[in-house]
Amino acid sequence: MRRAVMLKTVFVSAFLATLPWTACAGQDEKIQVALSGGMVHIPGSGSKEDYRLGENDFPVTPARSESCLGLSASYPLSAKTRLVLAWDHLFNSRIRLEDPLDGDTVDIKTARQSFLSFSLRYQSSKNAFRPYLSGGIGWNVQRPEAQSVLTAYGYRIDLRNIETTSAFFVQLGGGPDVRLGSSFGLRLDLRIIYLFRDAKPNADFVTGLGVYVLLR
Repeated sequence: MRRAVMLKTVFVSAFLATLPWTACAGQDEKIQVALSGGMVHIPGSGSKEDYRLGENDFPVTPARSESCLGLSASYPLSAKTRLVLAWDHLFNSRIRLEDPLDGDTVDIKTARQSFLSFSLRYQSSKNAFRPYLSGGIGWNVQRPEAQSVLTAYGYRIDLRNIETTSAFFVQLGGGPDVRLGSSFGLRLDLRIIYLFRDAKPNADFVTGLGVYVLLR
């Protein structure tokens, strides 16, 4: 609990620290609002050694790719640097778990996830084609669904009272940004997200394509 409070404090404090900077920078640029869609690759977790009869019968969660939808807004800090506030929603999917002892399998729904982040984006040029790099921090929330499922061998598993969990994350990314005119553009988003949910960070990989509008 203390760790979660500390991470939330760091997240909020870092955001507030940027506000005086944004008030006086980038007056000759425009605010961007972007809508994007893509895929998130989530590596597998767990191992057969974690098997516990009656407690952890399906210890391995396989790697998977899930679709996501994102909305972001960015404000210019300078001619090539932007402050970005973003929200990404990760849709759930179905995965198959296997009991390593007897080979029984079960299909379950994964948790829905949301990512709220703010980052700095640096664009290498002011031309129509402008590759960029970005880095930032954020907060992830996972919302599992209560479900009752049957295994392939006919055993019923009830997943009830599953708690919503949250975690701090750090992200790094980049990609090409192509300006299509004075008011529109396209951006390819490639990111790696390090989630600090367990003892060691878990890495998710994001690939997305977005369209943005210049508002001012």
